[in-house]
Amino acid sequence: MSKTIILGLLVGFPLLALAAGGGGDSSDSSSFSEPDTYSKAKSLVEDGEFEAAIPVLFDAIREDDQNADAYNLLGFTHRKTGRMEAALKYYRKALALNPRHRGAHEYLGEAFLELGDLDSAKKHLAFLDKDCTFGCREYAMLKKAIERYRSRK
Repeated sequence: MSKTIILGLLVGFPLLALAAGGGGDSSDSSSFSEPDTYSKAKSLVEDGEFEAAIPVLFDAIREDDQNADAYNLLGFTHRKTGRMEAALKYYRKALALNPRHRGAHEYLGEAFLELGDLDSAKKHLAFLDKDCTFGCREYAMLKKAIERYRSRK
């Protein structure tokens, strides 16, 4: 192997590792960065702090108004706080930005079940069935929600 190739490998591999997110000393406080606004909101939602997450999600959308994940989570927080009309609006916005957003299809299907609209929920399940070639969490969750809904009727 030539010296040029070896030098390229020695220099190139560390750069590739850094580009992929590797490297860096976790004890070095200068490499620590605050979580972005969306990540903060997601943490609040994971902790069940739905009301507190809503303004943070609006901040995330102001930072990036094309963030389908933020709109989906905004729909989720509104649904969990009893604001169904707003929830539907935000789920639909997430799907307008990303028609294949699996989370939005799952959550919108669940919202339709809460509204008693099984047919609409089944349409979102059918989409997920096609989109999730080998299955996915969103399909499984919506299917389970539909089964629970049917067992109560």
